[in-house]
Amino acid sequence: MEALQTIAANSSNRLGDIVGLIQCGLIGYGLWIMQKGNADRAEQVKYQQQYQERQDAALEQQSAALERQGAALERQGAALADIGAGIQELLRDRRRQPDS
Repeated sequence: MEALQTIAANSSNRLGDIVGLIQCGLIGYGLWIMQKGNADRAEQVKYQQQYQERQDAALEQQSAALERQGAALERQGAALADIGAGIQELLRDRRRQPDS
């Protein structure tokens, strides 16, 4: 009877050791997967930062172009106002002069 109890105790210890090793293996595998996921996320963050930098540069260029366009439109508006004033002056002069 004692022999059977000793065998049962030893086999349960071995089974516990095997279960413990399997648990350690699963924990190690889980940690490896988490580390791999962190590396993938770090790569995505790096890509997103690079994309954001390129987008910022493009927006700065677009802003500068719009400022130049706005200034050109202001100059054009001033020139058109001068032309309009000149045309109005010509029309007033023409009304003052009798037809020949």
